[in-house]
Amino acid sequence: MPVLQNPRHERFARKYLELGIARWAYVEAGYKVRLPSEPGETTAADVGASRLLRSDKIARRLRELRQAVAKRQDVTEDSLLAELEQDRQLAFTAKQAGAAVSATVAKAKLVGLMVQRRETGASR
Repeated sequence: MPVLQNPRHERFARKYLELGIARWAYVEAGYKVRLPSEPGETTAADVGASRLLRSDKIARRLRELRQAVAKRQDVTEDSLLAELEQDRQLAFTAKQAGAAVSATVAKAKLVGLMVQRRETGASR
C-alpha cells in the first residue's frame, strides 16, 4: 500500500509507530484538539485517535510500516524466537530462573500463546 492520500492520516500512522501513544500521534499529526486538564480525562484527541486506529486504511498502513521496519532490521519471528531461546539457555546456565522465565514468557507472547490485556480509559 502506498502512502496514504490524506497527509494527516499518514503522519498519524508514522507518529503512532514512533511514539506508541495514539493521543500524542493524533496531536502531532496536526489535528487541533484541547488537551486534558486532569490525568485520565478522555478528550477529542483520544476519540479521534481511537477512530483512526480502527480504520482499515490506517491499520493496513501500520502493518506495512511495521513490516518495513522489521525488514530493515532483518528481524523475523524466527530470528526473535532463536534469540530468546539463546537468552533462555544462558539464563539456565547462569542459574537465573527469573530471566529464564522472562525469556519463556516473551516467546509465548511472540507466537501469540499469551496475550497481555490492559484496561484503558476511566471507569464510570
